[in-house]
Amino acid sequence: MIVENNVIAGNITEKYASRNLIVRYLMNGFLSSITDMLKPYQQEIASVTEAGCGEGHLAAHLAATGYPDIKAFDVSPKIVEKARASHPEDGITFYSRSVFDVDDSDSADLIVCCEV
Repeated sequence: MIVENNVIAGNITEKYASRNLIVRYLMNGFLSSITDMLKPYQQEIASVTEAGCGEGHLAAHLAATGYPDIKAFDVSPKIVEKARASHPEDGITFYSRSVFDVDDSDSADLIVCCEV
């Protein structure tokens, strides 16, 4: 968790990295349910933008399941740095931006926003 300008960024309980096996099972189920829901449309999706990416777990999961051209942004520059450090090999473009400041460069075939 990172507190920046009185805003909490990232996962408050670090649930994706939890040592609790039940929590990790539930979070992996959450990520899998998203890709299962998108599976019928995967061939049509050439680009993905995740708004409010936090540590980048969803973006990384989408990259691992074959989604190309993934961009992910978060309001906190510190949390974006953490996402880049956690997922350097995944080919994801992480950057800092508020959801209130999106523009055409954030456009994609699929835009996801979870847990924001």
